[in-house]
Amino acid sequence: MSHIRFGDSAVVATDVDEEYRLFEDLERSRRALRASIAQAASDPTRHVGRFVLIQRVERNAAGELHQAWDDENQRFVAVRTVEGVGALTKDAQRTLETATLLRHPGILAPLPGGFGVAPDGRLFVAMEIAPGRTLEPRRGESPRREPRQAAAIVCDLARALGYAQGLGLVHGALHPASVVVNGHGQARLIDWGVAEAEAGSPARQGHLVARLERRGCRAPELGEGQAGDPLTDVYGLGALLLLLAGGKTPSQLTPEADDPDPSLPPDLEPVVRRCLEHDPARRYPSPVILARDLERWLNGDRPEAKTPLGIRLGRLTRRVQRVFVEVCASTRVAATAAASRPGP
Repeated sequence: MSHIRFGDSAVVATDVDEEYRLFEDLERSRRALRASIAQAASDPTRHVGRFVLIQRVERNAAGELHQAWDDENQRFVAVRTVEGVGALTKDAQRTLETATLLRHPGILAPLPGGFGVAPDGRLFVAMEIAPGRTLEPRRGESPRREPRQAAAIVCDLARALGYAQGLGLVHGALHPASVVVNGHGQARLIDWGVAEAEAGSPARQGHLVARLERRGCRAPELGEGQAGDPLTDVYGLGALLLLLAGGKTPSQLTPEADDPDPSLPPDLEPVVRRCLEHDPARRYPSPVILARDLERWLNGDRPEAKTPLGIRLGRLTRRVQRVFVEVCASTRVAATAAASRPGP
């Protein structure tokens, strides 16, 4: 640093060499960035619509996530690609167009004009870049989180889904790979319209169902060629909550008529079970109602969802029976021991 003195005051000036170094570093970064974009743009397979795929960030069951360059708007974006979709049905086109209108802190919506099918049959959906990673666990990694954190994440997702359903949209493919969570625990839903596109593609219908089944996120009523409805989204929220809070899929959940599931907090278990009801009419009627129940639990209040009285009485009866059997066994052991002791 150098000083230039005027009267009683001193003015600090940046050393000229240091300033040049800053500009040189900045220019080198710009040149490297332009070179990486130019290199990617020279590969025809990296072009999807107006986007150039620069780097694959994540590959999971839902497809691939890329950092991409939007040449039209001169900015970086995130792009989801899904192999083998082939073409968009009218319903999928309409869903994606509507999804571009979504504005919610819990949603990463497709960019206007930022979706389509590339010449090689890949579906692409572009969205803004957001910090964080999907909930899809990496190899050897457990999806489980602290129950309060899990409930907060699902509560955020339920609010976002409630907003979208108010505009007539469902997600249709809730799955760990369709949720991005940042370092502060804020959850955002991606892949809007992807389920509709896959459901309308004969080559992808089986992939959609298999992906949801692997994580236990497929509602019982959801079959091939379907993209779901508001109540299948409620089921998906329950499956995500069970996976995050209990580390289980619905098929691994202890049957309700048996003992309480040990992997879940007692007051959270009925919330999960209500979401996962086989009969859609017995689930929460909307994600908004589910979000309110999760807020009650997070605030230390009892949720409205409760284990049915008959099941609670049955569990209590079995506990009493087990205690009675244990007491009788202990009594027999004590009596046998006393009888085997030699007399005085």
